[in-house]
Amino acid sequence: MHDVLVYVSDPDASGEVEALFSEGWYRLQLVDQLSGVMEICQQELIDLIVVWNPTPDEVRELHGQLYEQGFGYIPLVAVVPDDADWGLFADLPLAELIQMSLPRAEFFHLLYQVLLDVDVQASTVEGTNWQGSLEEYNLIDLIQMVEHSHRDAELVLSWGERVGKVFFHEGKIINAQFELLQGMPALYRLALWSRGQFMTRLSTWQSLNDEIGLSNQEILMSLVEKLLKIGQISRGLPDLMEPILRNPYAELTELTPLQHKIVNYCEAVTTIFDLLMTLSDDLEEVMLEMKGLFRMGVLGRKEDVERRIQEEKQKSGLGKLVSSISSVFRKKPASQSLLPEDDFVPEDQLPPAQPRVKIPPLQLDENTLQRIHHRIEALGR
Repeated sequence: MHDVLVYVSDPDASGEVEALFSEGWYRLQLVDQLSGVMEICQQELIDLIVVWNPTPDEVRELHGQLYEQGFGYIPLVAVVPDDADWGLFADLPLAELIQMSLPRAEFFHLLYQVLLDVDVQASTVEGTNWQGSLEEYNLIDLIQMVEHSHRDAELVLSWGERVGKVFFHEGKIINAQFELLQGMPALYRLALWSRGQFMTRLSTWQSLNDEIGLSNQEILMSLVEKLLKIGQISRGLPDLMEPILRNPYAELTELTPLQHKIVNYCEAVTTIFDLLMTLSDDLEEVMLEMKGLFRMGVLGRKEDVERRIQEEKQKSGLGKLVSSISSVFRKKPASQSLLPEDDFVPEDQLPPAQPRVKIPPLQLDENTLQRIHHRIEALGR
């Protein structure tokens, strides 16, 4: 349901307006003072302002104040008598000009079309779209959206169970929060989000201090620089969302404390993005240490590591098979019996030795070994 603010300069017309909007299709706010329009816009998220029976000068004054207060993005619709001179309103910043005599159905159809156009266009640069997808607008876009509104606001970013918040005072960032991180470290991580949802809540901060101490422009430049550096470091690494895993066959020697921490997290399948969100260390340091681990073969893409594990298992099974077969053909040591001294025969009295048969060593290829292995298994069943 949309929020519609109706500005009626003539209080006597309030009853007529309330009756017109009595169907409950919109949440109606009715004021008869220009100051009231500004007050409600500061407290509520207004989708549309209807000016009832205004003069051209009243429309200009209203639009001028809305623009000065940062609400120039809210569409204006003027409702005028049938005998009004439409030419006087032609150059005014109106989304629609409606005659009072229009039937109710046509009247609300025109309002609906204006609101539909606003929703479709989603003019986020002016701040009218206060919730949406991070796949369409990232943190840098959202900061500029809220900045243009000049409002106290709380920008909430959510992705699964993760939640981050950015706090604005009169459109200026004063703090950010993600997990246990505050300020710029939190903003750096939120700037990496390419999925999830965002929502803006209007608030009035009375006790919050500026914990960052930078202008929005300085913050945006810092975010862009951080993203560029991370992009440069990540060259040659898997995508941030690609599954990675520790290689259990790699030797863990001379690792830094941060690398040990990274390896521990990679005992189970994870992603570079998850690591960056989990570890509180500097993002660039985490990326550099991670790149070193990939070069050493300690970390790898999930599919590559799992393929290596399977190959090692196959090699281990073949080795056990060869050892088993070799034990079958291994020559047993001859048993030696002690002869009594009386049975001793001198060497020159022994019968001539029989010629020995030379048996060549057994040589089996891998296919023969596999067939023997299967045969042994069949006999054992």
